[in-house]
Amino acid sequence: FYKKYDTRSYRGNMNTSIIRTEKGKTIMLQHDTTTPRVYSRIHGLTGTKGSVLKYPSPGRISLGDKWLSDEEMKKAEVQYMPEIEKRIGEMAKKVGGHGGMDFLMTWRLIDCLRNGLPMDIDVYDA
Repeated sequence: FYKKYDTRSYRGNMNTSIIRTEKGKTIMLQHDTTTPRVYSRIHGLTGTKGSVLKYPSPGRISLGDKWLSDEEMKKAEVQYMPEIEKRIGEMAKKVGGHGGMDFLMTWRLIDCLRNGLPMDIDVYDA
């Protein structure tokens, strides 16, 4: 059935899933890789107490109807930075692709294997 679509630049493949958690929370998850638009990763999270947008840069957090100031944002980034990024984040940015995220994920996989830790992601989560 796909033959009539495979040469088109627009295929319109978007999936929207509504997920209900065990605690009764609702998550709307959208996956879209082919709709024509300006490049964006749209890493966003919205809840009842605020919202976060990671892309386009710089990332932003709101706790109401206004974004945090640059100074407040820097404080939050320092406060909540994951330990792995504190340890190897700068090196990852220098030697890894995609802003260092490829290096970080590979380093974490090797760290888990070396230390007998459970993987952060397993085949069931993939």
